[in-house]
Amino acid sequence: YYDIALSVNGLSKAYQELAGDPLYSSFVEFINIATQFDSENNMPESDISVNSRNAKTEKRGTNGAHPSDEGYYQIADAAFKNVNNW
Repeated sequence: YYDIALSVNGLSKAYQELAGDPLYSSFVEFINIATQFDSENNMPESDISVNSRNAKTEKRGTNGAHPSDEGYYQIADAAFKNVNNW
């Protein structure tokens, strides 16, 4: 996960620098969604058997890239707050 965190943080930093560039800063606003996103609770998941001999299930993520509808709503909330305060 450390490599993913580095790439997400690096990408966020690059976007922030791009938004701060004088060429774009008059019409581009950076919103750091990664720090506000709840990846533990807002990603798609399914109930999967813990093993082949047990009926007990556990939640497992089904998509490592795209959030659930609730996750998209959370991103929209962060963007809306930013636009509202602009």
